[in-house]
Amino acid sequence: MKNKGFTLIEILVIASIIAVLATIALVSLLRMFIAFNEASARNTIRTIASACEQYASFHGGEYPSYEGQLISPHDRPPYISEAFDRKVKHGYTIYEFFLNPSVYHLKARPVRRGVTGNNCFYMYSDQGLVLVSKPVQTSGECPRYDPPAYP
Repeated sequence: MKNKGFTLIEILVIASIIAVLATIALVSLLRMFIAFNEASARNTIRTIASACEQYASFHGGEYPSYEGQLISPHDRPPYISEAFDRKVKHGYTIYEFFLNPSVYHLKARPVRRGVTGNNCFYMYSDQGLVLVSKPVQTSGECPRYDPPAYP
């Protein structure tokens, strides 16, 4: 009499193959989400910097002194929408707005290092580009980055 069906060994082999394929897919998916979050953080910083530059062009070359001036109801249309006023966006915290009439500094760090992102992003008014650094390994905090002084 022939048994129709699979043996326990065959089922375990198939289950282990499926587990390996699922692990590979999940790692790729996590990398894709991290890349998306990092691109979103860069674009958020660029958008806020662009709004600061537009604000300065309409206010005698002075940058806003706080974030709320960029979404002010007094300026129609506002320089950025209220969606950019949130501190956390796509897994990144825009954790430092240093705004004063002469310069601005923008910084972003991942909410959970290795899960929502791997890098910290900086932008300074005098440089005009997004700078990248790795967060400190133990705490996940971004290292202090001072822009180079220009003579």
